[in-house]
Amino acid sequence: MRIFVNAGHNLKDPGVICNCGLPHGTEAELNMMVRDRVREMVNGGSPTEHDFFYVPDELSFSDSLEWVNEWAEPDSFAIDIHFNSNANKNFRGTEAYYAENDKYAKVFAREVAGAMKIPNRGAKHDSQSYIGSLGWLRKLKCPSVLVECAYVSNAEDMMAIN
Repeated sequence: MRIFVNAGHNLKDPGVICNCGLPHGTEAELNMMVRDRVREMVNGGSPTEHDFFYVPDELSFSDSLEWVNEWAEPDSFAIDIHFNSNANKNFRGTEAYYAENDKYAKVFAREVAGAMKIPNRGAKHDSQSYIGSLGWLRKLKCPSVLVECAYVSNAEDMMAIN
C-alpha cells in the first residue's frame, strides 16, 4: 500500500497568513511542519508494510494531483494536511473532510484531536467546506482525506500546536 502525504498549499500558495505566535507565519509552513513530523515518526518508527510518499512542496495543486495519480496504486491512500481559520476566534478543533465515505475522515478527526487534546469537530462531507467541493477528495484515483488539524485563529489550538 502506498500512502501519500501532502502539506496542503505549497511554496507559492501560502494559504492562511497567521500571526499565531509560532515561527511559521503561513498555513503552508505549518502544514509542512506537520508533514515533516509525520515523516520523522514514520522513518524513526518500526518498519511498516506501507510505502510513504511525500508530495514535493514546489508542485502546484494541479501538479500535486497529477503526481499522486501517477504513482497511486489501487490500494493507495492520500492525506492532505491543512489548518483552519475563522473570523470567530472561538472556533476550534480538528475536522476531516471526505467526498464519498466518511470512514477514514472519522478516524483522522478522532486521532488528530485526541493527540492534540483539542475538540473533535468530526468528519464532514466536502460540500460543507468553505468552497463546497475539494479537489483533493474528488480528483484523485485513490481514497483520500483532507485533515484540518486545528484553527490558527484560536489561541488554545495554537498552544496545542506548540
